[in-house]
Amino acid sequence: MPITVKAINSMRKVLFVFALVSPCLGLAHMPDDLKINKTLVELIDGLPKPLPASAVQIEDALGVPLRVTSEQRDTAWYASRPFVTADGYRVTTVNLRAVSTSYQREHPDVGMLLALDFDASPCIPVAMLRERFGMDRPGGLVPDDPALSYRYADVPWGRFSLRIRTMLGGATCVDGVVLNNSRPPP
Repeated sequence: MPITVKAINSMRKVLFVFALVSPCLGLAHMPDDLKINKTLVELIDGLPKPLPASAVQIEDALGVPLRVTSEQRDTAWYASRPFVTADGYRVTTVNLRAVSTSYQREHPDVGMLLALDFDASPCIPVAMLRERFGMDRPGGLVPDDPALSYRYADVPWGRFSLRIRTMLGGATCVDGVVLNNSRPPP
């Protein structure tokens, strides 16, 4: 069946109308990642340590909004949308576990936890963050994922860790940074 000029013009009209109404239907192009005006090291340096009990203070330090993803009696989980640092590293998500102050007093081994997850490309050199933040203690492999390992530093307020991914070909890249106010039980 041949396509006529009339049929082509009808398809153009349909596409034109779709282009006009798709933003109203939520079908528009998703916005690009948010860009922040801090390098990765500045971002990590600027995080309050120990982590405060307020998600708003973390939001302010990051410069990106957080949304509640889950709430329980004494705990709330927050997450961010992806964003890119001034030096081009993509943070795929920030996850924050906020624990009430009263619960932390009763359970000092359960505290605030902040995890920044990074895109594999561009690769964040392990040495850049390991040396800067003194993460010299090897932590071993992550269970269920032999390509992941971690390094950490015990600090007065808890533990500061790097998740390290071994890529195909052997290169190692920082996969995430975790700040944890939890203290192991005595």
